[in-house]
Amino acid sequence: MSTSFCFVPTCSFHLPISLSSFCCHIPGKVFFSVIIPSMLANQDEILIVGICRDVGEEIANDIRRLKESFSDFKKVYFYIIESDSKDNTVAILTDLSKEFSNFDFVSLGKVQPQIPDRWSRIAYLRNLCIAEFLKSEKYVHCNFVVVSDLDGVNRELTPSSVKAVFERSDWAACFANQSGHYYDIFALRHPTWSPDDCWKHEKVLRSRGVNPIRARELAVYKRQIKIRPNSNWIEVDSAFGGLGIYKREFLTNALYESRDSNDELVCEHVSFNKGVSRNGGRLFVVPAFINFKLNGHNHPMLKRKRAKRFVKLALWYLFPPSRKLFASQYL
Repeated sequence: MSTSFCFVPTCSFHLPISLSSFCCHIPGKVFFSVIIPSMLANQDEILIVGICRDVGEEIANDIRRLKESFSDFKKVYFYIIESDSKDNTVAILTDLSKEFSNFDFVSLGKVQPQIPDRWSRIAYLRNLCIAEFLKSEKYVHCNFVVVSDLDGVNRELTPSSVKAVFERSDWAACFANQSGHYYDIFALRHPTWSPDDCWKHEKVLRSRGVNPIRARELAVYKRQIKIRPNSNWIEVDSAFGGLGIYKREFLTNALYESRDSNDELVCEHVSFNKGVSRNGGRLFVVPAFINFKLNGHNHPMLKRKRAKRFVKLALWYLFPPSRKLFASQYL
């Protein structure tokens, strides 16, 4: 840390935590600058966790990109859990464990026969990752854990986008944004932007007679907004977006769950983030924390698909006999 300033006893300045540098010039009086190390510079170790299956083509690039993006930390650890792969994922993970000294992975073999439901299986594996972070002595000095998808969604992640998270300290969890439209509406909860489960909302709309095409547009696509990287942080009740950073102190008793009290499907991130909130934590989508631009959920080609849906919507209302043709596609 370096500091240079001219001190004027009658003046006092309170520097925002979010600033990594601050300067002030009063004509004819004083000029000073203070360079403050960011929150990131004070943290030595971080753990990156993820679960994977059949990602042999993507995972090596993902791991290298994550390691580079978090390179400002003194130590970057990886703990990856694999299951049920039919490709060369395990072989790639083995090679990575030889390439990186702090890279560990566990292959659980076939988990699907014991936990057939995909979402329950994902929640189970994510909980194993968090348990390892909280209980292993190896990671006791890691104050942060990164939860990452490992299917290529972090291809635009950079050290500068990671630094954006650490410009502030008043958070328990921060989540990635996309340079295209924000895509992860299933995990998102926000009082006005996305106050409920998008798929349940679509189901309710359809039960009230809304055309299935229109119901999908209202419940999902209209929530996939574009967030400029220079926008203010957005406080949320839940989010993910393929990448999240959590502080250790807020994770006690937080659990990933894929079913609610009525045994209905819910996004596993929602229950986990509720646990973080119960522990007093604040959660944010950080606009400058960019991890990618396009995937199958927010690609521009969807505009063409959506245009086709609107054509079908028009036919639905103008030509009732066509309803049988279209209805089955969206049930």
